[in-house]
This record gives sequence, structure tokens and C-alpha cells, in this order.
Amino acid sequence: MTSQKELIYNLFRNNDKALLIVLDACRFDILKDNLDTLSGFRLYYYPVNVSASCTEEWVLGTFTEPLLDVVYVTANAWVPYLLRNKNIFKSIIYVDRIRPEFTSVKVLKYILRDEKVIAHYVQPHPPFFTSELAGVRSSEVYRVVEVEKELWNVFRCAYTENLRYVLRAVKRIIETALSRGYRVALTSDHGELLGDYNLRVLFYQFKRLLRKRVWITIRRFIPYLLGVKRVFGHPPEFRVPELTVVPWVYVWY
Repeated sequence: MTSQKELIYNLFRNNDKALLIVLDACRFDILKDNLDTLSGFRLYYYPVNVSASCTEEWVLGTFTEPLLDVVYVTANAWVPYLLRNKNIFKSIIYVDRIRPEFTSVKVLKYILRDEKVIAHYVQPHPPFFTSELAGVRSSEVYRVVEVEKELWNVFRCAYTENLRYVLRAVKRIIETALSRGYRVALTSDHGELLGDYNLRVLFYQFKRLLRKRVWITIRRFIPYLLGVKRVFGHPPEFRVPELTVVPWVYVWY
């Protein structure tokens, strides 16, 4: 499978104007089913591999060489924190508002200057803006939903709506960028576990729960083995396709 890191560096090195849209925690399969939200554009998409299951791993593993003509606009606070002492980008612009419209305003400013831009949106990552999970902090929503079976499908639907919300929000940015001759691509930093139940997920959850006292590990793991609990979110060092396979989408007219 193609390496996302190579695609990112090629995008910016081979184009005078380039825009990379990063949707946080966006799964390939869910995006594929909702690309109708980007109606009006021509799309070429395929899955790519990332060696990360969370933003911290992705940022440190992906941006290892300078992109000194690229402006990184992000609403994810991990990016400026992790890169604070590294001379990787021309500048890193942190947007301290969660909703995607605020990120788009900043991104538009640099597109109109014909800058190369990475636009990193928080969505479809929680917090959600619809459903009964609206407004619940992401760290809390993962903890609550894994033990509440009636919320499993609610979470998945809220995640999907968050994705459609951010896709609608980036349409104007894409339109403006394309009108100014930009090469536009869309991707993600990692995927998202939506209560997936399979051997890979169980294996990594067992490793995650592993303690020196084996009986403690087994006691904590049994509810996941039985399917009473499910894993949601994107734990670090969790190498499953649901997290490490992300979309790469070229967008044009």
C-alpha cells in the first residue's frame, strides 16, 4: 500500500500551489461512503498507509524533513505543541476554536496569498455537534460509549454526521483553491475505532491492558473478549487497519 508520507512530500515539492486538507480521525471506509458530500468535484481516491494510530505518532513520524514554504493551519493543539522546537514549516497557525468554519477562515487567508497550506480540521473526531452525545468531551465520550451498548450506533451515526459536516465546511476552501490553480488533496492523520470487534482489535486491546499481574489483565480483558465492551477512539500503538489505513483523495473540477 502507498505511503502517505511520500505523497505528502511529493504534493508540496512538485506543485507551486498545493493544499492538503487533513481530517482528524477519518476512516477510509466511512469517507468513501460519504463522498457524495463533495458533489460538484471530480475525485480520485484510494487507501494509504500511515504508521500511526493517534495524532502524536502521526505528526512526529510524518514531518521529519523541512517544508519551509508550507503554512500549517490547525485546530488540533497537538501539532503546535509537538513541533514547537522544530523548524519544519514556514509557520504553524493554531486555531483555538473547534468548529471547522473557524479553521476555514484562517486557511482562506493563506490561500488568497497563494501560500502552500496544510489545513488540519478536528472533525470527524469528537466532540460531536449532533445526537445525544453532542458537547461531550472526546476523552469522556470514548469512556462512556464503550460500556453503553445502546450508544454504539449513536456514536457511529454522530461520527458520520461530523464527517459530513466538515466536508460541507471545506467545500468553499476547495472551490477557492481550485479557482486559483491549486493542487488539492485530502487525507487523515489516523482512523477511528467505532466499536470494531475482530481478532486484531482484541489482540491490541489485550496488549494495551497488559499488567505485571496477569490475572488483572485477564479480568479487564474478558468484557472485550465477550463483546460486552468495545473499543472506541484511537489508542496509541494500536496497529489495526481501522486506524492505520486512511484516505488519500485528489480533488479537481
